[in-house]
Amino acid sequence: MPSSIDPARHAQLNAVRLRAVADDAGTPLTGDVTALGAGAAALTADGTGWVLLADL
Repeated sequence: MPSSIDPARHAQLNAVRLRAVADDAGTPLTGDVTALGAGAAALTADGTGWVLLADL
């Protein structure tokens, strides 16, 4: 059954979820999580405290 949520909203919700996971793990975050692309899936860190969702 296809999801009724649009891809941009799905990426936004994933970003919020990943930020919560990073916070729980003690990862320092200095700003909002950024979602890159509607098909975002892979979690990466750029060394600045930002957590990014990047297309596979």
